[in-house]
Formats: sequence, C-alpha cells, structure tokens
Amino acid sequence: MQFQLSVLALAAFSFINAYPFDEQSQASDILGRAPIGVGIGYGEELQSDSVNHWVAWIEGRSACPAVRILGSLQGNACNQVFNIDGQDYKFGDCGSDGNPRSLLDGSGNYLRGCKGDSDKIHCHGSQHDIKKHGKCV
Repeated sequence: MQFQLSVLALAAFSFINAYPFDEQSQASDILGRAPIGVGIGYGEELQSDSVNHWVAWIEGRSACPAVRILGSLQGNACNQVFNIDGQDYKFGDCGSDGNPRSLLDGSGNYLRGCKGDSDKIHCHGSQHDIKKHGKCV
C-alpha cells in the first residue's frame, strides 16, 4: 500500500513538472483570453458615408486598415460592442466630449481605464487618416 502511494505521488510530481507554470500565459483579463497588456486605441475616421465615425484598434499595432468602425462621431463611443481578435469590447463612462473613460468587456465588466492621447495616424491608399483621441491601456 505504501509503495502504491509513493508511486502515485511520484507520478503526480512528474506530471506537474512536465507542465511548468508560465507567468506570461497566465496574465489575462477577466475573460482569461486576452493579455492584460493589450490596449485599445480609439479615435475618428471619415467613412464612405462622408461622416466621421468612432474607430477602435489594438494599441501599438497598425490601425490602418485594422480599425473597427463604430457609430457616428455625432454620438459618443460608449456602449457599442466591437470585436477585436475574437474578443468583444465596448467603451464606457463617456464624457460630454464623447470620449470613453473606461474599457469594458462585451458584458459590461470593467477591464481598464482610458486616457487622452492625441495623434494623427497616416493611412495609405484609399483609407482616410485617423485622428487618434486616446487609448485604454
């Protein structure tokens, strides 16, 4: 009996060591899918309907042509679900200027805060340039 327990303990120990803990793969948001460090940039871009729309993209990656188009800039960026890399997001806590103050998952759970970060992103070809308003990182 004691021999069997020793063999089982050794097998369990070997299995655990065969699959070491990887801290980087464990750093994820509340959904357990996207890395916490993935930020979302947001801004505005002229669309084919001749109206500026809110757009979103993964901060740090090229926004052209990878933007997700949201509603018209005449409204705010909040509560419009968009999908990036298989994950649903939406902006929350929009101010009177329409800019979001937080990034939420598709269900409305808080992920991180947003802040202003103005810039002009030059797109090539037929895509219009993007006026960056900020980022959620």
